[in-house]
Amino acid sequence: MAYLGKYEPYDVYRAVLALNNATLTDLSSLAPLGSFAVLYLAIPALIVGPPTFLMGVSFPFLQRACQSDLQVLGRRVGALLSANISGSVVGTMITGWWLLPAFGTAATLRILVGLGALLAVPLWQVSSGRSRLVTTMGALAITVAVLTALPDGSTLWARLHGSAPHLVIAAEDGSGVSVLKPSASSRNTAVFVNGIGQSWIPYGGIHTVLGALPALLHPDPQNIVIIGLGSGDTAFAAAGRSETSRLTCVEIIGAQLTTLRRQSAIQPYPGLTRVLTDPRIDHVIGDGRAFVLRSGPVFDIIEMDALRPTSAYAGNLYSREYFDLLRRRLKPGGFAVTWAPTARTRDTFASVFPHALVFGDIMVGSSDPIVFDPAVIKMRLAAVRDYYAEAGIDIAGLFGPYLAGQPYRIGPGDARKTADLNTDVFPRDEFSLPD
Repeated sequence: MAYLGKYEPYDVYRAVLALNNATLTDLSSLAPLGSFAVLYLAIPALIVGPPTFLMGVSFPFLQRACQSDLQVLGRRVGALLSANISGSVVGTMITGWWLLPAFGTAATLRILVGLGALLAVPLWQVSSGRSRLVTTMGALAITVAVLTALPDGSTLWARLHGSAPHLVIAAEDGSGVSVLKPSASSRNTAVFVNGIGQSWIPYGGIHTVLGALPALLHPDPQNIVIIGLGSGDTAFAAAGRSETSRLTCVEIIGAQLTTLRRQSAIQPYPGLTRVLTDPRIDHVIGDGRAFVLRSGPVFDIIEMDALRPTSAYAGNLYSREYFDLLRRRLKPGGFAVTWAPTARTRDTFASVFPHALVFGDIMVGSSDPIVFDPAVIKMRLAAVRDYYAEAGIDIAGLFGPYLAGQPYRIGPGDARKTADLNTDVFPRDEFSLPD
């Protein structure tokens, strides 16, 4: 339960390193592997093991039921296997495309368990006398007991986030789950997406800098696209300039927008209210990379604030091919922006853009030279101070460290790495491969 309530995910890479360095003579070196063994061995074995074992055990009985002629033995084995595979495919399609989007995970579990009660029909047919009644009623009793024990949706997601139903706001759709959970030690509300902490409400941290920095750096940021909604912090921060006439926020998990709207209704926060009601901000539910791909070179700023590099499918948003797509969709002088917490991500980004500025874990790239003038940025900060103050953000104080010195600059004449980069085919950061 303690692990489920954590904001940070388990670091598999560190566990693998510990496993590689562990020795039987030093038992203390095995201590960090306890959580790894539970999360990646014990729990999967408990969930997947019994049904897999039962499916294997059932196969000889199915063969016995359908085999009666040696002349057609192979044909019937093939037919049985084909029926098994076809049923699995159809079941997956119905569950993923219809049941989960329409009813949610908890209700879908109830439906599937309820369908299990149909096993009482063949049990009734193959039994006789007293055993018929006992086996049939036993199957029905097990089904009812399991249905009674299954939690509803809010309870399920609250428990899986180490909390109680009345303390969280949860929503899901066919693409994922969004949960907002207040912190036990502060007044912040954490935003979880598919079980992993992503951002916070109220605003004023790194996500605010990530959104505001390129907008304040650009001379005229009229059209901006943000890939990833989270708490709405980055989108709010990027829309601070009055020159911005349109900001499109693309989020693949529509449930995030649902939970933020519920949060705003229960506990209004000016920054979030702005994200949800500002007429300049459009919310698009879909794949961010596909959205950019279908667009022309119309953006002044394209920014990705969606996934940790080690998250599943993050390779689509940290690869050389993705960064090259951003470069081709920018207006002249436009900026591409990424969070770059790994050396490989920084190298990959720099391999695409002739000009780049590095502000710690934030990189701004362009096909044209980027002007960084602290005096000009301070003038722009003064002009937007009230916008950020509305959300309780001291934007000038937040930007102080970023304006204290010059960012690291990468130019056309600087050497670039050409190997060990993230690509669509080999998303090395996604799999936590060592640099």
